[in-house]
Amino acid sequence: MAPLRLLWVCLATALAARALGAGAVADPAGPTGECNEPACAGRPPAPVLLQRSSALALRADAAGASEAAAQLWSSASRLQAGCGWGHCVVPAGEHWVLDTSIHVETLTVQGKLTWDTSKDDLELKAGYVLVDSGGHLQVGTRDAPMDRKAIIYITKGPHSHPEFGHRFFGGRGSAKIDIHGRELKRTWTLLSRTAAAGSTVLHLKDDPAALGWRAGDRIGVATTTPHTKRGESTVHTVASVGSRSLTLNEPLRAEHWGGLREIAGRRFEMAAEVVNMERSVLITGDHDDIQWTGEGLHTMMMGSGYMDMRYARVEHCGQRPLMGRYCLHFHVMRRCPRCVFQGNAVV
Repeated sequence: MAPLRLLWVCLATALAARALGAGAVADPAGPTGECNEPACAGRPPAPVLLQRSSALALRADAAGASEAAAQLWSSASRLQAGCGWGHCVVPAGEHWVLDTSIHVETLTVQGKLTWDTSKDDLELKAGYVLVDSGGHLQVGTRDAPMDRKAIIYITKGPHSHPEFGHRFFGGRGSAKIDIHGRELKRTWTLLSRTAAAGSTVLHLKDDPAALGWRAGDRIGVATTTPHTKRGESTVHTVASVGSRSLTLNEPLRAEHWGGLREIAGRRFEMAAEVVNMERSVLITGDHDDIQWTGEGLHTMMMGSGYMDMRYARVEHCGQRPLMGRYCLHFHVMRRCPRCVFQGNAVV
């Protein structure tokens, strides 16, 4: 403001000097319209400059007020206003923050719903979650991912949607969905040494700590046993992370090859894959009958918006009897530069 006022004063002084040089009388009022001279008596104040800047400042203040007006879901009045008969709607133009676990019949997001990334083990449980056109669901960002545990749980129930069907998590129209879980620099590696049956230590080709793996993560170890012998891929929990090694809570049930093997005088890398199956953001749901119905939850994004899902785990998913009901699904999105599936675990 000060440099602009100084510029105006200089300009006004120059114009006044030119006017005086031409025999005119200088206006005793200053650049802001303020005047204490007798010649100004009874004169209405001059228009205040920087009206556009003032409007922009007011607009910025309004934007700040809008951000400050984000409502916590734990607010009882907000909850009662948006959840008639358990069918909850985040209205267009409103911003809610999910700071508590909830169990509702259905959830439709028309405004903005932001997951509180400072809270651990929050759960959103609903028959379906729809981000409608113009809505935005945000669970972490690329710069500030959701490092704590977050669960979206889709229940089995009578509620359905004409476009998405039942038991879904999805968006349509210009909806925006951002899900960013704990980043893993790499989601898999290989055994560098053969691990014997009964062993609890895996020697790896890469340093698991550098990959972002942690104690408590679930990992899968692929089978390498020839088909003439009994072998299987197994899932284990990491007890501790070492330098290029993992210690498991449960011993291996079979041998898993690692490193190089010599075949006909030549050496080949023939090693079991070790896959990190743990993610901080979990999308799951009811699955007691999935073995015989073939139906779990499904996810879908359609329209002109986007879904950017990175480092999430989706389990008990897909609806085998129905076409277009998959674990992760961009439905006829055509060109969508912001649509991303990266580093996810589908189980």
